[in-house]
Amino acid sequence: MSSQTDIEEADRLLEIEHLSLDPEGELEELVEIYKERGLDENLARQVAVQLSEKDPLGAHLRDELGHHPHSKAHPVQASFASAVSFAIGGFIPFLAVFAPSVGKISISIIAFTMVGLAIAGFVGARIAGSRVLIPTLRVLIGGCVGMAITAGIGQIFHATVA
Repeated sequence: MSSQTDIEEADRLLEIEHLSLDPEGELEELVEIYKERGLDENLARQVAVQLSEKDPLGAHLRDELGHHPHSKAHPVQASFASAVSFAIGGFIPFLAVFAPSVGKISISIIAFTMVGLAIAGFVGARIAGSRVLIPTLRVLIGGCVGMAITAGIGQIFHATVA
């Protein structure tokens, strides 16, 4: 759900910038959107002007980009995406088992996993069109916390990798 929120926030910031740089062009963009939806020129312009006077950012987010309260992140979709991502992400540490390693294999698993987490965070941020650092750190730190918890449970039950 964080990725969708990042996308929506990036869209919002971009639209704020567009509105500050070219408000007339943004108004014309709304007019064209309403004309494409079937309004004649005069009515489309009246609607665009009135909506822009009240809440120009809201009008653009809703009518240009399709951001509606009911289209926010959906937990079921997010859980499915998380399950698929988790399954794919689980393959990365598995590959580390086959990597030539000096000393314990667990060092290779940790290193492979951290690199995989950093790549996943970076790619997710780029796809979302948001800044890269915070989402990448969120994925990396969350993954490391998950590894630490898993290692702790392994220690408790004496189930460790050599």
